[in-house]
Amino acid sequence: MATMDAMNTTEKNTPSDVAERQKSRWMIASTGLNGLLSIAKIGWGVYSGSTVVIADAVHSISDLINFVLNCMHTCITMHVCIQFK
Repeated sequence: MATMDAMNTTEKNTPSDVAERQKSRWMIASTGLNGLLSIAKIGWGVYSGSTVVIADAVHSISDLINFVLNCMHTCITMHVCIQFK
């Protein structure tokens, strides 16, 4: 059980911090939904035998991978910049 001293932090939640956390939650949620949609497209494409739907699913997956890599790059870059200040 946490004590009151452990719960009191010196950092305040500014509106920009709250907005950043909310933006991160939306990005994670939209990325997860995009992944589920891509899997559904592959399943539907295989089931229906449609190569166009499978191609669209592969394109959606490549977009998803690109987005994840860009997010990782941004996080690493921000961490390195903060470290060298």
